[in-house]
Amino acid sequence: MTCGAAVFGDDEYIVAKSNGQVDLAFANIDDGREHTVVMRKRDVDAKSRFVAFEAGYRVITFDMTLPLNTVGFIAEVSGALAAERIPVFVLSSYSTDHILVKGGDVPNAKKTLMRLGFDVR
Repeated sequence: MTCGAAVFGDDEYIVAKSNGQVDLAFANIDDGREHTVVMRKRDVDAKSRFVAFEAGYRVITFDMTLPLNTVGFIAEVSGALAAERIPVFVLSSYSTDHILVKGGDVPNAKKTLMRLGFDVR
């Protein structure tokens, strides 16, 4: 696997089911069946109305450009984390992948990614 940096953000994030797009979101995902929002917990305010949400996530950004024809990157990373019993929520942008893990899983996730050869920051 081509390894680069795995950057762990300091902020706490939420993953929510919403009735629509939310301002200040890290990601707004509308798959035609439901709307999912990922955002920093500190950006959630009294006007944020979610159908359901879960807090306590940290974002891991793979600080490398991944061409769209890359095969198996997320499979290998998520498989290694799954072997350590670390659940993940995966987001991909055009050329970068992100994985969210619960805050309590961060130390073990860092060790796992280091074993895969990532420069963990």
